[in-house]
Amino acid sequence: MTSSAAAEVIAATEARARLVRTGPEGEQIVWRVFGDGPPLVLLHGGFGSWLHWLPVIGQLEPEFGLAVPDMPGFGGSDPIPIGSTPELLADRLMSGIGELFPRHRDIRIAGFSFGGLVATHVALRLGRRCVALGLVASGGLGEEREPIEMRSRRPGMSAPELAEVAAHNVRALMVADPARADALAVEIQQRNTRRRPGLVSRTFSRSRTVLDILPRLNGTVAAIWARRIRPSAPISTSVSPACTRQCPRPSSPCWTAADTGSCRSSRTCWRHS
Repeated sequence: MTSSAAAEVIAATEARARLVRTGPEGEQIVWRVFGDGPPLVLLHGGFGSWLHWLPVIGQLEPEFGLAVPDMPGFGGSDPIPIGSTPELLADRLMSGIGELFPRHRDIRIAGFSFGGLVATHVALRLGRRCVALGLVASGGLGEEREPIEMRSRRPGMSAPELAEVAAHNVRALMVADPARADALAVEIQQRNTRRRPGLVSRTFSRSRTVLDILPRLNGTVAAIWARRIRPSAPISTSVSPACTRQCPRPSSPCWTAADTGSCRSSRTCWRHS
């Protein structure tokens, strides 16, 4: 796939979406809504946007009513104040969910990476309305990841040089198989990193917040991550027992998906919830 073909894939997916803005002026969240089934909210990771979920939207769209936001301070949504926290993001997302879905509707929510931490805060606020929470390579599990060699853009770089920076960072952050850092992944990475987000997500992702909140939730909790993804490698043997121990229901499933990219595995979570 070429970069132009990747751009066409993104444009085709976005063309199917219903674009919705929620919240007051200055605090608006941009949502892309797909399908008409049971509500499923998908939250992206740090330095991300709705595009983190693009690889699985087509798979989930026939079965769910997907609500995929640019979280507050990310993507096309309005900026957030300096010093903002995941709790503030969760509060604003809750307001948006209230505008999108009637109060009697049950909600499913999934979060990737930093989005898993925010999704857990939202699930807590939803109470019994949240019937399922999916954590996809989630942050907030109290684990440090191995050091990662990231590259930075520099003024004057050519388009191919910028693409190589993005490809390197995708390979370092998200995939073990270099072939998975394809043109679509690189295009998504470049678009997501054009805007600096309103908070430093990694500070919060290193906390134990998710494990502390899980026992207070009512719905099904499912966790999934790819065994060979670099940030997950050091936690693959410790998070699964911790998640299973902390889940409010002993039967709550917790999987490790081998040799896949994080978001590409997420459909399994909802097949079993």
